[in-house]
Amino acid sequence: MKKYILLFVLYIAGFHVLFAQFWNTTEPSGTDEDLYDVYFTGIDKGYVVGGNGLILYTDTGMTWTEQNSGVSGYLHGIVFTD
Repeated sequence: MKKYILLFVLYIAGFHVLFAQFWNTTEPSGTDEDLYDVYFTGIDKGYVVGGNGLILYTDTGMTWTEQNSGVSGYLHGIVFTD
């Protein structure tokens, strides 16, 4: 059983390294708000949330567009179920 767990961990680590190379530069978010969580729905589509109800969306990783959250509190997490 340990052999299979180790292989799975190595597979996941390799998968992470494979896709991490697409996101190896720092891009400005365009905001001074604190950022708390990020969630990607695909290889190049993602959301980040933060202070003052901030939601930012990207479809390239190069630019981020603000989305209206309708709240003014801090958003500490984001997840999509579908």
